Amino acid sequence: MAEIEIKNLTIEQGDFKLRCDKLSINKEEKVAILGENGSGKTTLLLAISGNMPIQNGSVYLCSKPVSYYKGKEKAKMISFLPQFSDVLFSMDVFNAVLYGRYAQTESIFTMDDYKQTEHIISTFDLEHLKTKGYHELSGGEKRRVMIAKTINQNAKIDILDEPFANMDIKHSLHILKYLKENKKTIIASVHDINLAIAFFDRIVILKKGKIIFNDKTDRIDKEIVDEAYEVDSNVCNARFLFV
Repeated sequence: MAEIEIKNLTIEQGDFKLRCDKLSINKEEKVAILGENGSGKTTLLLAISGNMPIQNGSVYLCSKPVSYYKGKEKAKMISFLPQFSDVLFSMDVFNAVLYGRYAQTESIFTMDDYKQTEHIISTFDLEHLKTKGYHELSGGEKRRVMIAKTINQNAKIDILDEPFANMDIKHSLHILKYLKENKKTIIASVHDINLAIAFFDRIVILKKGKIIFNDKTDRIDKEIVDEAYEVDSNVCNARFLFV
């Protein structure tokens, strides 16, 4: 049974219109959302996460409308990393990641919350930064902290909008491997089609607000890529090259 079901979704913003007649995402599936800038990736992720009003159609999460979930109940179901995110208040890296645990607490953080945060800090190679002020970090380091905070929320579904912006390839690959091995549903917009093929189960490609491809990663071909990005790609050892 699908964990997420989208039916007859329509969202209009000025001259842009997103249409998604049907999209299902299964439990623990890893889905990459691809497409040119302005193709509708962020709009689709906002709709799935319940962070954008739905004008027509429906988005169901575990058989209930996504709008049904509120507050901490929603935070236990979905974590969402926006394309642009930051920490508003001055705090160190450890506490920034710790705040991802708010959905799992009743009033104050417990010893388990601190232990889990230490684990995530270590997993995401942030130990040498954990006492450093968040606003002292580089762009890539800040992004890594925000991903760690999102994962530390321990929701059933992680939705990540361009998580690897400003991040070096070493840490991008490390996090991608972690996400692939994690037994939870992951939906992420990414720009690198080869990383999507290597680390995700399925690829959804948007073009001008419509889904033009929705299938297993090994089903994608040159014709689809060329149509999506309006390029003339080459395929070498199952990898796409752009010249």
